[in-house]
Amino acid sequence: MCRLTLSTEQIRIYDDFLDPDAFKALLPHTTEDTFGIVHREEWRKVWRLGDGLPLEGTTTYYRPDASGYDTDEDPRYPTGTPIDTVIEAIHQTAVADAADIVGGAGSEWNCMSLTPWVYPQGSGLSLHRNRDAYSGSFTYFIHHDWNFHWGGQLLILDPRTGNGYDPDDSPYNPPFLSDQDENRAAAEPGIGLSILPKPNRLVFIAPETYQMITRVDANAGNRPRVALAGFFM
Repeated sequence: MCRLTLSTEQIRIYDDFLDPDAFKALLPHTTEDTFGIVHREEWRKVWRLGDGLPLEGTTTYYRPDASGYDTDEDPRYPTGTPIDTVIEAIHQTAVADAADIVGGAGSEWNCMSLTPWVYPQGSGLSLHRNRDAYSGSFTYFIHHDWNFHWGGQLLILDPRTGNGYDPDDSPYNPPFLSDQDENRAAAEPGIGLSILPKPNRLVFIAPETYQMITRVDANAGNRPRVALAGFFM
């Protein structure tokens, strides 16, 4: 049964988010998707030069008002696949219990995206915030097992990070060529919360939150970190 594990001003974590059968159906479905290297068209600068080569699957879109889809929002809900169950559960939970984290439906967001992400050994995602076009974000872990020593943790920096200094004002923004100003912000107070990517765990994240994905360790072998991640737009 779904249970609230942690609630702060930055995140909300739910474990055992879907029932076992619905959860187990997701990885086989995701296996059938088409994936591409995240930089297949151009370098996406939120990933730094040492972040490896994560793989991005097909984005599905959900609008509570089904008549409001843009022409390029395809595929869209309902898909007739196991993805629909996740979308419905995330929407219900976001509206009922997480509007203070991801924004109010209909007022701060009217569209939700969901994309499969595969992080193989050696890949990660450097420090960033998902705030420009989004009222919030989420990640939901769908691999069937994970070990603490395999890396791939979601790292959330303390809300006091920067103490008023915004690295987005740096001439090195985005900081994929130089992160000296970003490091200055992250070093104060220099505290973070590490979230293990437990299977069947959902995390809502507020848009101003500094976050990163630690590199998947060699101990993981050929077992990638697999998640469905998306935004409230």
